[in-house]
Amino acid sequence: MKKLQVVSILYVVFAVIVIAGPILGATPTQGDFYGARLRAGREEARLGRHLEAVDDLQIACFGFLDEPPLLVEGLVRLALEQTAAGRSEDAAGTLARFTDVEGRFGVWWKANLEPETRAAFLRLLTAKIGAAGVKALPSLTAPPEPVETPAATAPVVPALTAAPAPASTPASTPPPTSTPPPPPARPAQQAPASAAAMLAESRRLVQEGKYVESYRVLTSAVAADPKSRDLRKALLEAAVLTKDWKTAAAQVDKVKPFGEGEENQMFYAAVALYETGSAAEAKTLAEKALPKVAANPFVEYYGKRILGTKPAVR
Repeated sequence: MKKLQVVSILYVVFAVIVIAGPILGATPTQGDFYGARLRAGREEARLGRHLEAVDDLQIACFGFLDEPPLLVEGLVRLALEQTAAGRSEDAAGTLARFTDVEGRFGVWWKANLEPETRAAFLRLLTAKIGAAGVKALPSLTAPPEPVETPAATAPVVPALTAAPAPASTPASTPPPTSTPPPPPARPAQQAPASAAAMLAESRRLVQEGKYVESYRVLTSAVAADPKSRDLRKALLEAAVLTKDWKTAAAQVDKVKPFGEGEENQMFYAAVALYETGSAAEAKTLAEKALPKVAANPFVEYYGKRILGTKPAVR
């Protein structure tokens, strides 16, 4: 098969997930994949990582052509992130696509958007197409559809009854004495989660597209158990997924040498070293890993650059 000559950044991001699936145990369906990209875009936007958010949101929008509410959400967030990243021309194209989709489906209020996100987007859209253009999309100015809630009912108040009269006791009978209850037992101290449990949690988060959360779990796990090679391998992968090249590169010496069957991790290590300026060591690892790593756009993208020692694209 003829190899691709040019790999767009969208395919690079897509391929990161493809290669991460077998490594971290994630096998999402196609729908889950695009939903994961949308969730990742939201999180990256929240963290102010606008370029990464743009990449993920563009991919998400490709998968929601038959789901207008999700498509509108993706387009709204994408336009805002493109603007924040200084890509005004791309944002103009996204706004044009939004007006087309919203004009046909009118799902503005069905999209999962925060009030502040709606307000920011309307300001952006108004600046682009004017107030008259916004009014031409009646769904944007219509009030949100009311949400039916069950009628509130008064709590049932129990009937008041007179307190029973205390029973009389003979004068010669001494009053009963109460025995104080024993002190509560001290709860046993909870044992820290095992490395296996933390790895399982990180895989679950990856399957849900929560790569930043997985990275945080593994960072804490490695801090608690710095001698665990499995945790450090997982952190190496998670750091590459979140483009924290320095953290990824810092794991390489902790997990070397790589053994048989660890070619995927070896290639991740090569990428991390390449991105942090260690081109020679990256090339050595890539040459060993590439013959046994499944081909995909991510592998081709970095394989060509590492073996050709081209400058890293950041």
